[in-house]
Amino acid sequence: MAKLADECFERMILGRWKYPSIVRSRIDKDIKPSIGRLRVEDVKPLHIDAMLQKIVKRGAPTIVDSVPSHGRATTPGNSTSFDLWQTPADGGAGQRSEPAV
Repeated sequence: MAKLADECFERMILGRWKYPSIVRSRIDKDIKPSIGRLRVEDVKPLHIDAMLQKIVKRGAPTIVDSVPSHGRATTPGNSTSFDLWQTPADGGAGQRSEPAV
């Protein structure tokens, strides 16, 4: 997951979003420590729930609303689906100043 998150950041966020550091921070603080070591096909809802609970416990519950919208990926052979990245609403031109919440 860590490699996929980095690749998606480079391909879909960097150079398109006004403040890519917001997404980078969420990858580094939330996604990588919780599920970064897992293969995409091994990520289960319980992993996502555990990640979100850690975010709430550290005192950042509003982040919980945005992490799932930036943390979705379809896992092959698994009914679980979560997007790693949500492209900007303008079709990817990056006019939005911050990630969708």
